[in-house]
Amino acid sequence: MVHEALIKGWECLRLWMEANREFRTWQERLRASMRQWEATGKDEGALLRGVPLFEAQKWQQKRSDELTKEEQNFIWASVVLRDREKQERERLQ
Repeated sequence: MVHEALIKGWECLRLWMEANREFRTWQERLRASMRQWEATGKDEGALLRGVPLFEAQKWQQKRSDELTKEEQNFIWASVVLRDREKQERERLQ
């Protein structure tokens, strides 16, 4: 009985570690993008777009408490740019 509980506990730990590894891997990519943005003087061209922005919003929704203020601001700036560009496209139609 204890053995079975231990096995189930290890499986839960393994699943948690796998999910955490996925988040941490993504977070390192985000940080690399953020450093690039900062190195370019916060040029809009270095902000997140498309799938990377979608992933960032997904992780921000799920684990915002594990993102730094700077990471949150980088995602926010990317969202603002996306929304502004969308409004501009709609205005031109």
